[in-house]
Amino acid sequence: MKKKKVILFIGHTFDLAFFMRLIPLINSDNDFEITAIVAKGKYFREMHNLGNYLKEITHSSICIQQNRIPAYSRNIIKSLFNTFRLKRKLNSQDFSSSLLISLDKSTFLANYLLSKFKNVILIQTKESNDNDLKKHFRIRLLRTIWFNILNLLTNSKYTTLYVNKGSCNRVHQFRILKPEHYTIYRNLTSKRNKIILPSVANSNKSNKVLIFGSRFYGWAYFYEYYDFNRSKIISFYTCLHELYPNYEFLYKPHPKEEGKEFDEINKVFGGKLINLGISLNAEMYLLENKDIDLCVSINSTSSISAFEMGFNSKVFYKILKFPDSLVYDMDLRFNDAPNDIFITSLDADIKNKENRSNTKSDLKYIRKILDKSFENCDK
Repeated sequence: MKKKKVILFIGHTFDLAFFMRLIPLINSDNDFEITAIVAKGKYFREMHNLGNYLKEITHSSICIQQNRIPAYSRNIIKSLFNTFRLKRKLNSQDFSSSLLISLDKSTFLANYLLSKFKNVILIQTKESNDNDLKKHFRIRLLRTIWFNILNLLTNSKYTTLYVNKGSCNRVHQFRILKPEHYTIYRNLTSKRNKIILPSVANSNKSNKVLIFGSRFYGWAYFYEYYDFNRSKIISFYTCLHELYPNYEFLYKPHPKEEGKEFDEINKVFGGKLINLGISLNAEMYLLENKDIDLCVSINSTSSISAFEMGFNSKVFYKILKFPDSLVYDMDLRFNDAPNDIFITSLDADIKNKENRSNTKSDLKYIRKILDKSFENCDK
């Protein structure tokens, strides 16, 4: 019997880590032939063993080098040329009978693929509803028009781009007009169309704390309350250092971080903070180091991933000062997390709250959609 074909779009190292957890669960009986389309952009530049990871979960892969990735760009000629080259690479794929699974819809390459495949599962975090979108975001009209010129020329779905009002044009939300895909939400227990992967963290913990870095000196909105925010960040890490006197402190820098943040925090730890570099992203590092006792960050998405993976995880953006629309966006990101993931008081929260790590799992909906999608393909 011919195997059903599943295509994974991997545009970020986060996607790779997620599929490393998901695929063994949904393909335990080897029912599917798995192919990965990998956009080897800047997030993969230090990952020298990517091929080994792909072999664990796929049967084949199509890798697109960074300079050949079609993108929303001012150089529309280059984007069109790269799209043509990609189309030739994908000639062997059956867009009507294969199933595409993607975690991304905001890049041009992701939208192009979503537009080409007949059957698509899009795995997402919660987004703003229409009323909140109007309240906290504004449309980026010129950029939306420009993006849609490329969408028109490549027969891709039209999109709308919104920017958070308080983010100095840094935080965006994309909307696809007339989407034709199944949407599954990550870890939203109140939703029927959800997916919750089982925990991976070990019950036996080591004396290690993992800090997810943030490029806060690159945030223009950080400087509105610069002295207050900088003081609170230093106070938090000082308190953390004192509360875990015999622990090893590890630092996973943000891929776009230039080093100033690490240098500042390292001083708090007496120069003993261990910089892990960017050869593995945070989620991949946790998959290979399942004994981490505590994960902390300002507001990193890796913190919600760590919670979902079963680690004790905390964020402390609530003790800092940010524009209201940005706080809304951060709260949305952690919508389904328990209250004790949030540090709201240095005196009480770190000392007294042991985070309830995620231990449940739920794959029913995605299994149902997989079966339904391939029923449609067979018709």
